[in-house]
Amino acid sequence: MMTNPLSALLILAVACTPALAQAIRQKSADVSPHIAVSGADPTGKLDTRVVIQRAIDTAAAAGGGVIFLRKGTYLLDSYQPSTHPWKFYNLRVPSNVTLDAEPGTVLLQGRGGRAPLPSRAERVENNVIAVGTANYQAVTFQDPRFNGGFRMAKATRVGTSTVSLLDPSDLSGFAAGDFIAIYASTAGDVIESEATEVTSIDRAAGILTLAHPLARSFPRAFVARVTNLATTHVSLRNLTIQGAIPLAATEVFDLSLSNCRLIYDGSAGGSNVVTGMMANTIRGFRMENGSIEAVGSAYAGLELPQRNSQDVEFENVTFRNRSVVFGEYAAHWKLLSNQLWIYPDSATPVGIAAGGLDVELTGNTIHAADLTAGSGSGALLTDCFGPADYLGYIGKIRFRGNTIECRADGNNCLRLTTRDPLVDGNRITAPGTASGIKIEGAGAEFVITHNTISVGTGPALVLNVSNLNSGVVKGNHLAGSGPYAIVLYGQFAPAAGERLAAGNTISGFSALFLNVNATSRRK
Repeated sequence: MMTNPLSALLILAVACTPALAQAIRQKSADVSPHIAVSGADPTGKLDTRVVIQRAIDTAAAAGGGVIFLRKGTYLLDSYQPSTHPWKFYNLRVPSNVTLDAEPGTVLLQGRGGRAPLPSRAERVENNVIAVGTANYQAVTFQDPRFNGGFRMAKATRVGTSTVSLLDPSDLSGFAAGDFIAIYASTAGDVIESEATEVTSIDRAAGILTLAHPLARSFPRAFVARVTNLATTHVSLRNLTIQGAIPLAATEVFDLSLSNCRLIYDGSAGGSNVVTGMMANTIRGFRMENGSIEAVGSAYAGLELPQRNSQDVEFENVTFRNRSVVFGEYAAHWKLLSNQLWIYPDSATPVGIAAGGLDVELTGNTIHAADLTAGSGSGALLTDCFGPADYLGYIGKIRFRGNTIECRADGNNCLRLTTRDPLVDGNRITAPGTASGIKIEGAGAEFVITHNTISVGTGPALVLNVSNLNSGVVKGNHLAGSGPYAIVLYGQFAPAAGERLAAGNTISGFSALFLNVNATSRRK
């Protein structure tokens, strides 16, 4: 061990195979041998980027390993370009590498660690840690210049774990353990797709067996082998990562963050893209016991893993952002026991957009400062924010046991537009003129049960659906001081209001419900 107080201990695991990567990440103390690397200044005064990157590269070249940083502040005051003309990074973490540290360790992006705006570029992304291959681009998987070309496949069905190539001879380029991406098209920007791993191959039948059941059907399917483009098995632990963009992750399988703080620097401003995370095409992402927050003069909008990212979990994470959104054909997400503080500006119509398929928000506490944009259609929390054609890919969204404190005058605390949302056991407080929950959409199969909704002068519920009987609204407690507890749209018979009155406890409002196309019903 180095005794120089200006050096850090960097522990590397060498000769580590990918098969051992999971065990290494879980128990780094078992890794041997340990190699101490000198020259990493923990005082925050000297640029340590080169020495830390060298240690990361040494571990990666040996098949994987664990880099351990003693407690300190490590200045990253230089940068490296990527293959993208306006994306730069301080450190790049490739496959099978864990970057671990004593709690309280800071990786700090210095002014010299940010690239200036390139010529003719509209913005510059200065990332502290980039997790990805050397290509480091968001569209590598879907680009034939990188993926070697697409193989056409037969139509797939949701829930199946196989894909059949039209030409069995195309299987010659695949092997068990390969990573693949299945696309609905070969052209476009954000294309519906799923990335997964091949577990076995039936060469005679032309069938690839997949590690994950397909979340959606593909009437037309195009398969790309992306093994050489994917980054796999990366962990970050006990790190505070501070800079214009603390984390960028692109085309990664199995990325975990534990006890990490991502601090984006709102004072960077100018042409920098300031946000906590830039993440695209992730399969298997987990962040626990950490935060994504700001220093400086402004809060930023945060995009959680986008571009078809699946199997994503955030648990016990504190967010402090202007907005938090995810979607772009996302599937299988969980947000559990998080604290979300939303600070919208005058142009922010949505605070949190939880779009995707099979999404669970449970036990979260959500706070919002004034949400004034939206002109009545805005929302603190919604299930879809983006192009209308995304609606066909969103569903099975569940809100359970959340506490939502919302000031969104003239807008909605929770606005749902998908077919089958579940809203159960939540506590929603909405002073002012905001509505509590708004459900809209033809034929929605909604379930709103056992919620406590306390509002000011706005309605507790707004139901704008073609068939009220297709949903369930019961066991809720609705309280407020406004004229109507529930606003109904459509040609509903008076019995609809009676059913709502019988199934829910309502207090404080002047009238039970207003049928916009009919008459009001008093309590």
